[in-house]
Amino acid sequence: MYRNICLLGLPHSGKTTLGRELYKYLGKGFIDTDNIIRARYKQDIPELLHSYGRQKYLEIEQSVITSLQVHNNVIATGSSVIYEPESMKHLQERLDSKICYLYLSKNAFLNRISKVDKRGIVMKKHQYVQNLYNESTPLYEQYADQRINACQNIDMETLRPTYHERYANNISFIGYPLSTKPLTTRSDTLEDSTEYTSWDSVKGYTLSSYPCPPL
Repeated sequence: MYRNICLLGLPHSGKTTLGRELYKYLGKGFIDTDNIIRARYKQDIPELLHSYGRQKYLEIEQSVITSLQVHNNVIATGSSVIYEPESMKHLQERLDSKICYLYLSKNAFLNRISKVDKRGIVMKKHQYVQNLYNESTPLYEQYADQRINACQNIDMETLRPTYHERYANNISFIGYPLSTKPLTTRSDTLEDSTEYTSWDSVKGYTLSSYPCPPL
């Protein structure tokens, strides 16, 4: 069974941009967890943060990530995924993902962040972006299987799994079958436990552009 590739990194490190190119290059499917959150709660990220606050948003993100049951996908995560150990455990162990960290130097991060609206960034109250960088980068490093320099052009071939990586840890799937039912959204409440197994017709986002080839 082909492994997932999970992209981690700071805000504006290029996770979604790279993911949209990488899935085609490697012949995988593509999932953007922020898009699932937007679709489930019918709000954009800044609105959710304003409505629920940082901690409740992290719980929302965790509920979405732990509902995923997919393989052979490129998964672009939100920058805050590292703050919930259960989210990372699900990505690493249950989904058997190779974790690729898109590294930005502090100067590159501050330069990119200065040009955008910071309302959609998951930060603590009164936290400076410099402190966000210092706090989060050790966690990205901790979880990473591969570190990618996102300060320069990325050679997608370097993210191609080796033969061993493609089939690594398959035994972990015994007793944990992956569902093939289509993605649905049954509730917009925080208690919704919908399991996401594909990305199909949710709030204008469709999987038709992000096919997962038959195995």
